[in-house]
Amino acid sequence: MDQTAFNFDSIPPSDEAAVLALLREGRRAAVSSTEIERVTGLKPRRVQAIIRKLRLEGHNIGSATEHPMGYYITSAQDENADMARKLRARGIKVLMVAARFQRESLQMTFSQALIEFQGE
Repeated sequence: MDQTAFNFDSIPPSDEAAVLALLREGRRAAVSSTEIERVTGLKPRRVQAIIRKLRLEGHNIGSATEHPMGYYITSAQDENADMARKLRARGIKVLMVAARFQRESLQMTFSQALIEFQGE
């Protein structure tokens, strides 16, 4: 993966604020990425990058792929736990593919990923 994909320095604070202002608390109040894009004028990849950055900064932003689909501020412990579970599963699936490419075990790939991540 291109290392610049994780460089969030180029995201203006105003774009972050615009996205945050649209998010509501609770799963039932999810706002679709299409709606965020329409209101802010941001491109889909930009919205995704902003959500990723905000999450890394500590904002508990959940996402739902079933109705109502979209992003929301998690408001309950079960929503936080559900998002953590989904993100872990997504991460493991990506690491499984990486392990196949390297023809090594998932554990070995995970260990290598930790070393690389800690070196950044």
